Amino acid sequence: MAADIICPRCGHANTFIKGYLIDTCVCRVCQSQLDWREIPGMGPDCRPLPASEEGDGRSSESAGDEGKAGV
Repeated sequence: MAADIICPRCGHANTFIKGYLIDTCVCRVCQSQLDWREIPGMGPDCRPLPASEEGDGRSSESAGDEGKAGV
């Protein structure tokens, strides 16, 4: 089960919905409109990231590209 997503502005848990602007999520309680990257544990669809992606905030596709820069 994914961890609770806490609004950094009001502190309520699991209150986000997709915003009108691209890459934004809106808290239903305090109406804060935040970029999904500003919310710890949030994914681009305004839902919690799966446990495997939560650690570094990157997708599994880009995580393997680190060592290829020097090739």
